[in-house]
Amino acid sequence: MADESGRVGDELEDALVHAERALDALDRVTSRMQVVRLTIVGVFAITATVAVLNVREPFVGILVAMIGIGAIAALVMEHGRWRSTRDRELRTVVQLSRIVRDLLPVVVEQERWSELRIVTTRARIARFPISERSR
Repeated sequence: MADESGRVGDELEDALVHAERALDALDRVTSRMQVVRLTIVGVFAITATVAVLNVREPFVGILVAMIGIGAIAALVMEHGRWRSTRDRELRTVVQLSRIVRDLLPVVVEQERWSELRIVTTRARIARFPISERSR
């Protein structure tokens, strides 16, 4: 039985490492989404400014506006793809963190973990969102 419980502790550690990697991926996707949002705002500001400043050359203003609208549309679509990826990563992180949280007390008791290992594992688990709405 002790051999089997040791494997459960190892599996718990593996799940925690996997969840940490998924959390890192979630953070990267969230950062990319923020860059895309800021780029949308920048493209809109530049497009509006150039279009307004080219009052004497309406063709140039219209051309710039069309290019800007196309760029914004492409960026909005890109943001949607990143959002889909982020939602998938978030679901993964929440599911894995729930499993780890649920198994931790059992593993701690069965394997008689040291207080230091318990505290460090709980600190690692605390980084994770509890639900998909909490992030």
